[in-house]
Amino acid sequence: MTNPLTLEEAADVLGEHREDIRNVLQDGWSRWRKLLQADTELAVIVSGRTRASLVYDFIRYEAMNRFEGASGVVISEERGFLLLTFDERLLLRFKKFRSKGLKTSGIPTQQARNFANQTLPGMDELTHIVAGYLPDEAGIDLDRVAITCSLANEMLWVIDLDLGLDDGLGLDDGLGPVGTAPVPLAPTDGQGDTQVVPKIDRAEDGSE
Repeated sequence: MTNPLTLEEAADVLGEHREDIRNVLQDGWSRWRKLLQADTELAVIVSGRTRASLVYDFIRYEAMNRFEGASGVVISEERGFLLLTFDERLLLRFKKFRSKGLKTSGIPTQQARNFANQTLPGMDELTHIVAGYLPDEAGIDLDRVAITCSLANEMLWVIDLDLGLDDGLGLDDGLGPVGTAPVPLAPTDGQGDTQVVPKIDRAEDGSE
């Protein structure tokens, strides 16, 4: 394992891809909202785990379409989940956050632990990052989308991806606003949408 990239280094590698990553997350969630528009009872019928699986499939579809052929981006699914490699420096997977502390959901398999520990076999020289979303309590709206980097039980840094209301994602579907302003983990200190956060408990890994 090499030392993970700093926030500034990662932001430089991702560049304009940050907007694409945000759109992948929001578009994936928008597909869930369209299901709710067709049958609003799904909000109470579908379990949280089933909803997360559906949204992951939607996000996977959006990511493969958006990043196919993108310069400097390699798409892989050989480990059982979608991975995006950026400029052979960053390794990204998509996840659902389960708390405002941006811990992730799912079963802590050995592979998931390796990812969180920056030691995924064969890819341990890449900085492992998570692009995730945090639903609201009703499971209808999104509270936050962000990119995180952790090492074992420590959060190293967070890049917030702004949720906008002008993206045309279901604004007239009768379910309310698509997104709300992100809730910061810490003051931004003038860094715009990129911010350093204090070290907190492990951002737990697991299934999609």
